[in-house]
Order: sequence, then structure tokens, then C-alpha cells
Amino acid sequence: MSLDRSTLTLRFRSAVSRLPSRVRGQSISTTSPRVAPARIAALVVLMAGVLIAGAAGLRSYTTVAAESHSGASKYAVGATLIEEPEQVASYRYQAKTQWHRAGRDETATVTVPRTATRGDRLTVWLDADDAPTSAPRTITHAVMAAIGAAVVALVSAGIAAWALIRIFDHRRPIKRFGALTC
Repeated sequence: MSLDRSTLTLRFRSAVSRLPSRVRGQSISTTSPRVAPARIAALVVLMAGVLIAGAAGLRSYTTVAAESHSGASKYAVGATLIEEPEQVASYRYQAKTQWHRAGRDETATVTVPRTATRGDRLTVWLDADDAPTSAPRTITHAVMAAIGAAVVALVSAGIAAWALIRIFDHRRPIKRFGALTC
């Protein structure tokens, strides 16, 4: 079955004729041709939010990526727990570890998993001064931080735009304080 232009026109007119009379003469848009100032302000806020989200994401990415690249001076050593772990906070355990490096034995107290026991082997990250430090961040951390910052900025801009329309759009009454209307 082929639909030509005249068949489609007839079907469209038939569908429009079944619409309620109050809808037939209106354009498809749900707003009037005169755009409310609150909606223009909301659009400006959303566009600014996109720019701010991009800037926040970029800044977050560069900060975490710089930390990631500074982690190049960190290196991992295999260490052995020489004491049973002690609970130092509700979900944090520390234990004394020992490792062999450059012909000598080194020891330090580091954070360990809750399930670790004396004699277990684990990886300890050391900085340039051979002091224990946290593991270096990866580029994945930088990407996730950037996405998180951008999403927070976009959601904040969306909420601000919605609030602008909701508060300042005077084309429809807003119910406040129960039965009172503005």
C-alpha cells in the first residue's frame, strides 16, 4: 500500500477534525508566540550552565591528571605484614610492614585491608624519599572526576532554570499556602 501526498493530507485533516475545538486552531507549540521573560532567563541559565559544566569538567580533569602524572615518581614494593593489623577507625586498619630495597630492610606502618593477617604479602607504594604514600591516580580517575563535576554543574543549572520558570512565569497561577493563589 503506497501512501501518496493526497492520502496523507486526508488522513491528517481527518485526525485534526477529531481534536476538540479548542485545540484545532492552535499551533503545535504549547507556549504562546510571546515568550515569557522567565523562560528566556531560564534558557540563558541553561546555556551558561553548559559552559560552566565544561569549565568545571576541564578543571577537574587537569587537576586529577596532574596528580596522576606527579605519581610517576611513586613506585611499588612487595611488603610483608610483620604484625597483626590494628583498627584505627571504624573501617580503617593499620599494620607494620617490612620490605627489602637496595640491600636493606625497611619497615613502616601502613593502611591494610581488614582481612589481612600477619605474614601476608601486599603492595606498598613509596614516594621519591622512600616514605609510604597512596597509590598513584590513573587517568580513569581524572575522567570520572571530570564527568562528575560536569554532571553536578548541569544538574544545578537545570534546577536553577526550572526554579526561574516556576517562580517568575506569571502565565499560570502558582498555589502557595494551600488555597491562596498568586
